[in-house]
Amino acid sequence: MSERVTFVTTDPSWPARLAEQFHFLSTGTLPDLYTAAQVLSTLRPSLVVVDDRVANGMGPAEISHRLRQWLPHSRVVLLSGPATAGMQLPGVAILPRDLPIAELGQALGLPQRAVLRSRVIAVVAMKGGVGKTTVALLVAAQLVRRGGRVVLWDCDFPQALIHQALRLPPDAPTIWDYLEAVDRPLAAFVLRASCGIHVLPAPARPDQIVIPDERLAREVVRELREQFEYVVLDNDAELQKNPIVVTAVQELADHILAVTDLEYFSLESFRRLMVALAGLGAADRVVVVANDGRRSGERPEEIRRVLKELGLAHLPFFSIPYSPAVRQGQRNGEPPLLKEADALVAALLEGKP
Repeated sequence: MSERVTFVTTDPSWPARLAEQFHFLSTGTLPDLYTAAQVLSTLRPSLVVVDDRVANGMGPAEISHRLRQWLPHSRVVLLSGPATAGMQLPGVAILPRDLPIAELGQALGLPQRAVLRSRVIAVVAMKGGVGKTTVALLVAAQLVRRGGRVVLWDCDFPQALIHQALRLPPDAPTIWDYLEAVDRPLAAFVLRASCGIHVLPAPARPDQIVIPDERLAREVVRELREQFEYVVLDNDAELQKNPIVVTAVQELADHILAVTDLEYFSLESFRRLMVALAGLGAADRVVVVANDGRRSGERPEEIRRVLKELGLAHLPFFSIPYSPAVRQGQRNGEPPLLKEADALVAALLEGKP
């Protein structure tokens, strides 16, 4: 079971670096002890790590006394300077605040993370209804066919469709249940569909609200990468407004599939999508996917023209043609194995992760 750790510090960078090397469940980073007094009992961490520079004028002994009152059953570690070296406090361990991250994690007793060898594939769009979820399912199905252990995280919280497309039970656990749980690991909320794709579903009910943030994106993707060879993220269409999508694109994804359909009115949203991806510094990891699921009759050359105008004509480009098998797969929960999707996956696997 993962250690539940709360940090009290004004500098969130070192807890983030700690999470990159060690396995634990972060329950939050609080700016000072006054804030901690209000929320620690709700967060219920098993370990609290306090930087004494946010002590609000309290000395180590008073910090120790307060924390033991608030959290009598939690471990407490105080990161402090040379003045407290050798000080003994009841129920509180004192460590130097300038310890290297590797030594700090070991001193806290946190298990080291496994070396990550998996790949993260983010599927993005700037407009709903262009086939983003369809492309995510087709890619995941091809990865499963090739023997990969694949998980699909439905990050499209406003329009959660993965559980319907794969015919998951309506009462299946979702990311919302994981966030509400106290001691259950993320793996308990990942389901295996009949087609072999593992799924972390988005909330299916309107009262199950998940506030997307960068910490959630990093935490969930990190956990999934330790269990699966491939992590496919089906993101919502609000690319620049959703911190999960921005974090996935900027930091987490090895490959980004920029999806559009061939409708004339989708060209402008596709243009905005590519400008946004370039602005996030992610253009070098983008593969463009044109989905003609509606048999629009438009030509992919229009998309190539937009790419050329933006100076992105060099990006890999794939088309997914209309196929009745896609609609049939939506009915029976079995995404079809299209040769065009196979070519797309082959190109991803041949590229550098």
